[in-house]
Amino acid sequence: MSRRSGATLHGLSLVALLALSAAPVKAGELAAFADACGASGAGPLPPAHVLTALMTTAETPWSPAVIAAYSNTLTPSGDGPKLADMQDAATLRDRTANVIGLGPSTPEAGISARVAQGQSMALAMAYLGGDFRVLTILCPAPSGEEAGGESGGEVKAEPRLIRIGGGVEDLTANSLGDQGFATLGYVNDREADSEVVNARIVLGAGSFEGPRSLWTPYVSYERSTDADEELNDLAFGLNGLWRTMTGHQIGLTASYETDDDFDSRMYRAELNWELPGWQECRNQMTERQYLTCRVGFKADYAEVGDAGDKAALLTVNEYTRAGTWVRIVYGHVLANEAWAQATLDYDLMESLDGDEGDASIIRIGLNYLPAKTSRFRVGISYENGEDITSLTRSETVKIDLGFRY
Repeated sequence: MSRRSGATLHGLSLVALLALSAAPVKAGELAAFADACGASGAGPLPPAHVLTALMTTAETPWSPAVIAAYSNTLTPSGDGPKLADMQDAATLRDRTANVIGLGPSTPEAGISARVAQGQSMALAMAYLGGDFRVLTILCPAPSGEEAGGESGGEVKAEPRLIRIGGGVEDLTANSLGDQGFATLGYVNDREADSEVVNARIVLGAGSFEGPRSLWTPYVSYERSTDADEELNDLAFGLNGLWRTMTGHQIGLTASYETDDDFDSRMYRAELNWELPGWQECRNQMTERQYLTCRVGFKADYAEVGDAGDKAALLTVNEYTRAGTWVRIVYGHVLANEAWAQATLDYDLMESLDGDEGDASIIRIGLNYLPAKTSRFRVGISYENGEDITSLTRSETVKIDLGFRY
């Protein structure tokens, strides 16, 4: 949405409030945001539109002082009283607390909410005081298009016939804007002192739903050519995801892993637990920037039937591991709707029955996207550590093209 259209909608919001056109609440708390979502489009609903919807559905004739506090609340540098300070805005506080009290919600009319952890009324007061991190309303895409924006684990991912990304976690991304990219790039391998071509892709097909869960069969492939310690991973698997009412995500992956010559053979199962996130870095968004943080724990078991040419697996028969992972993404809008995006990924797995299987890897990237939900990007990244499944060691600087679907 352009800044001109955003300003227009903001102005229309104020007119609606001044006219005291209180619309009746539709069935369900989230459905009350349907009109605002229709005007704003897919993705996170701007705080101005959230407040407007809350106020116009509260069926209360707001005083000029409350209208002024509405403007102050949307202005971080404003010195005047905010909505949280208004004694005659109790109805608004209750409406906001009701929406927040839904917690990680089942979508209503395609609209979903994500909230911070805490007591509903305390979070409502924080939101009405200008801390818009504690509540985000997510609007659906029109005509079946993918919703944009960086969203958290509380939103229900919809089944799609085909998904293409860079990792298994992309199979259950909530929207196209959340997905990683399949990549093809030029790599300077500092560990092997060589220059190689690297490809990484995960293809999911035929997703289907279970009780509060989404399941996706997939094929993943990663290959680096002409390196001294070649990376050659091909996997066939099934990925499942459950979302709890408190915002936790539980993932289960079972896979058969080999190489493109089918010389190696490994069976692996992984359990992944994603936390709702921490409030200091919880999906902060404005129209010009966003910050998304994800963190979780995981455990896996693998049995190596045949190491093939994978040297790192020659001494490994099986392993049981536990570890953690962190994903941080920061985006900032550039000219002409383009976005710059910085990413930090860290994975750590430690063996529970010896030293076999220990691995850790860090990836730092800087990307250019023609649009926030673009299917293409170009980027440069630095990667250092061991591949989590094949244990192949690398330290690389990579320039790549990315694609997602």
